[in-house]
Amino acid sequence: FYGADPMTLATSLGGVSVTVNGQPALLQFSSPIQISILVARNTPLGAAEVIVTNADGRKARGTMEVVSYAPGIYTATLKGQGTPGGYATFDNEHFEPLSNADGTGHPIEAGTAERSNQITIFATAIRGVPTENPNDENGVAEAVKIFVQGLPARVLYAGPVPGIAGIDQIRFVLPPQVAGLTSATLRTVVGEKSANFLKLQIVPRVVPEAFAELEPEVENVGYLTTQDRRMTGDNGSGQSYFFDGYRMYLPADTNVAVELYSVQFDAAAILYRRMPDGSLAYVAADDQTYGMDETRDLNHALLLTRVAEAGEYVLCVTSAAADPGGTGRYTMRWRSQGYQVQPIFYGATIGGVFTNKDIRTGGGNTLDAFTFTGHAGDVVKVQVSGTNFDPFIILNRNNGDYVTEDDNSGGGKNAELIVTLPATGRYMLYVTPYETWRGGNYTLKLTSQGTAAVTDELKTEAAVAGRYWGGNSRTLNSTHFAARRMVPE
Repeated sequence: FYGADPMTLATSLGGVSVTVNGQPALLQFSSPIQISILVARNTPLGAAEVIVTNADGRKARGTMEVVSYAPGIYTATLKGQGTPGGYATFDNEHFEPLSNADGTGHPIEAGTAERSNQITIFATAIRGVPTENPNDENGVAEAVKIFVQGLPARVLYAGPVPGIAGIDQIRFVLPPQVAGLTSATLRTVVGEKSANFLKLQIVPRVVPEAFAELEPEVENVGYLTTQDRRMTGDNGSGQSYFFDGYRMYLPADTNVAVELYSVQFDAAAILYRRMPDGSLAYVAADDQTYGMDETRDLNHALLLTRVAEAGEYVLCVTSAAADPGGTGRYTMRWRSQGYQVQPIFYGATIGGVFTNKDIRTGGGNTLDAFTFTGHAGDVVKVQVSGTNFDPFIILNRNNGDYVTEDDNSGGGKNAELIVTLPATGRYMLYVTPYETWRGGNYTLKLTSQGTAAVTDELKTEAAVAGRYWGGNSRTLNSTHFAARRMVPE
C-alpha cells in the first residue's frame, strides 16, 4: 500500500501511474487491489480513457464516465459501508470521532435543541454540484440534503476540505430527536443523486424506571395531563405528546394484546423493550385498530404484536400524531393471554367464523387476527370470501405499521389483495366484516406469487388524516411511531 501526502499528491506511487484522456492523474493511494485518483477539473465530461501503468511498465486500459458530481461518503472500513469517516463536536474545541480504530462505530451524543451536536463527514465529488453560489461561505450546502433516520438535518457547509486535494466535507446539525436510538441511518442526497447509505452510532439514553407496574386483565383508568412526561414526534414540527408509562414482564414468543380507549383524545399505545443498558428499544405501536368511536371522530388503539424475547417491556399511553398535546381520560387493559392470533402459512386455506368471543372493536366490528412470516420482496396474495357478510382485510407489520387493506377486489363482495412485502419479518393479517355488528363464516387463503423489487423507504410518523374503519368509514392511515422520543425530565 502506498499513500501520498494529502497536501501534495503525486502522479506516481510505488511505480504506479494513471492517465485520464492522456493527462496524468494525481494519486491518493495505491495498493494491489485498488487505486484512488483525483481527476483533473478540466477533464471533459463524458467517456474517458483510463490507462494504468505499474512498476514493471505493464499497462491496463479501460474507460469510465466523467460527470460533474457523483457523491460518495468515506467510511472507516474504506468499503463504502458502515460508519462514515468524520467527527462530532459541540463547541469546535473538543472532538469525538465517528468511528473507532477497528472501523466500528463510535457512539456520539444526540444533543438538544439548545446544545446541538455538529457532525462533519468526509466525502468526494460533491463540490461540482450545480448551485447559484458555490463559492460562498456555506459552499454548495443548499444543494445537499442530509437525513438521519429519516429526519432532515440542517446542513451548515458542503465543499472542499481546505488544504487537502480531492477531499470534500459536509457539516450538519444532528437532529436531537434521535436521542434514545442506539444507531441511526444516514442518507446523503447531493443535487439529484444519493450517496451511500451509512450508520451513525448514538449514545443510548437511559430511561428512568419510574413506571407503574401493569397488572394483567385489569382495567386501568388513567389521565393524560399537561403535568405528564412528554414525547417528541419526528416530523420536524416540534410538537410534543404527553404520555403515561407502564412496566410489564413478558416471556419469549408471546402474543401481546393491549386495548386502549378514550373519548377525549386520539389514543395511541407504544410498546418498548428495556435493553441491558437501560435504554428502550421500539417494538410496536397502534393508534387505530380498535376502531372509530361511534359518537366522536376519534380512533382507539388495539395493539396486537408478538415479542420474540423475554424481559421487561414498557407500554406508553399517549396521543396520536393527529392530536399533539392530547389530554384526558382513558381506559386500558393488557390481555395477558393475548387474543387468539392464529398462525397461517403460504399455501394455506383456513375456514373461520365470527363468534361473540372474537375481538370486538369500539366501532362494533368483530375481528380475527392471523400472523405469518415473510421476506422482503415476497409477492403475497390474500383472498377472503364470506357468507352473509362483506369481508374486509387489513395487513400490518408486526410493529404495527400499516401496509395495505382491501374490500371488494376479489369480485362481488369478496376481498383480495396482492402486495409486495416491504421487509422481512412477521406480519399481522386482520379479517373483519365491512359492516358493523355483522358476522358469519368465511374462507381465508394465503399464497405466494413470487418475488419483486422492494423500494428502500424510510418511513416516518404520519398524521391520521381521516377516520379509521368503523361506523360508515373505511379509511386506513399510514402511521409510524418508531421515531417518538421521550423528553428528559
